[in-house]
Amino acid sequence: MTDTQKLRELLAKATPGPWEGHGLPYRGMDDPVITSQGGMYICQLTYDQQSITQEHDVDADAALIVAAINALPELLNEVEMLRAERDRMREALARIAKPQYGYQSIVEDGDDPVEKAEYFSRLSDSLQAIARAALKETDND
Repeated sequence: MTDTQKLRELLAKATPGPWEGHGLPYRGMDDPVITSQGGMYICQLTYDQQSITQEHDVDADAALIVAAINALPELLNEVEMLRAERDRMREALARIAKPQYGYQSIVEDGDDPVEKAEYFSRLSDSLQAIARAALKETDND
């Protein structure tokens, strides 16, 4: 599972965004650089044409770095919101899974069908209330 707290700590220590790419597309002359929106130099990207690694697409690398760092705060918020929603849904399902919501036949010999209908009506109302509460908490996020 992604450690969102660690990513937030790294993000807080890094140069504030948004970040921008400059010198793109790369034409083999001036190396592309990534800067803050205010122009603070962050890093330089280039292919030195001498390393034993394969040539890479500097433009795509720069675009990915800029897009990823600029999207990271919102992505972390989304991950944390979805985790909280998942936890609320698990809690709602745990409440529904309690034995009081187990199977009962609607009518057994000697049972009052009206009582059984009322029981299932109350059961349905209770399940709907649990679901509405879980969904209401989700809508408020």
